[in-house]
Amino acid sequence: MSSTNVNFSCDKLVGCENFPIWYITISDYLKSLKLNLYIETNVTSNITDPTTEMDHNANDAKASIIILTNVIDKIKYYIKDCSTAYEKMEKLKSLYEVDKATFCGMWMKRLYSIRAKSVRDTMEIINEILELFKLLKESLMEPPKIEQITIMYDALPKELKSIVTYGRGIL
Repeated sequence: MSSTNVNFSCDKLVGCENFPIWYITISDYLKSLKLNLYIETNVTSNITDPTTEMDHNANDAKASIIILTNVIDKIKYYIKDCSTAYEKMEKLKSLYEVDKATFCGMWMKRLYSIRAKSVRDTMEIINEILELFKLLKESLMEPPKIEQITIMYDALPKELKSIVTYGRGIL
């Protein structure tokens, strides 16, 4: 029997600006540990068997500690009185989850502000832009192709912009 170790790295939740990505990351990590049920339903409220209750309480505590270690201290204050991982996540969702239009606005703002500082960062920045385009397309708010091209061009560093504009040089 082999065990799989998952290297987990997640930016801490700081507020609504990073909640969508944080939530996806935490949910998938908990799913990999078979603990996602503890943030999706209030599992511990329906248990009658003492042995099962101990197992569920231990798993709920694991899910809770993963949530608590991945939020900033200010947010811990808001969820400190929640007794289960489900309650913690529901409170976080009520505080930071916003509608699709707001997310799309945040994504568009990010698209217009993202810039590669050097040729070396360009692929990483372009990949981030493409991911944002994908999210916008899934939410049916995809910008027109000409706007996408403009956003990608504007994200390029000066060295690459001149190559694209004037056709000089070889990468």
